[in-house]
Amino acid sequence: MNNSGKVNTGKVKKSRTGFTLVELLVVIAIIGILASMLMPAINSARESARGAQCGSNSRNIALAANSYSQQNKDRLPMIGTGTGSGFVELLPYLEMSNLYDMMRNFQGEDDGSGENGDVINDADGTNKKDADMVQ
Repeated sequence: MNNSGKVNTGKVKKSRTGFTLVELLVVIAIIGILASMLMPAINSARESARGAQCGSNSRNIALAANSYSQQNKDRLPMIGTGTGSGFVELLPYLEMSNLYDMMRNFQGEDDGSGENGDVINDADGTNKKDADMVQ
């Protein structure tokens, strides 16, 4: 007999530890549902951050153009292609002086004249280099 007055039959009842497969599947399903509810909020936050970054970049370009015009007799940089582009001229005002210097000191600087070994479209539409055109 034990202390409670019951007869001990010798069988020890083991306590159950761990989770059943059904319980684990229910927990995984709940986590999946919660994650799917959070995804639209995360995507919305990402889109909002992209919009804020785009607005900030636009503002910085406008400030750089304003600073450029103040230092260059109220003229804006010329729009073109290559290293003489207006955006390249704004780089120092966008705190990108290293990139500006690198582009300005590039050996194959394109001034738009078709020189410096640039590829030139021939009358028949084929591309030829200056060196190939010399006979």
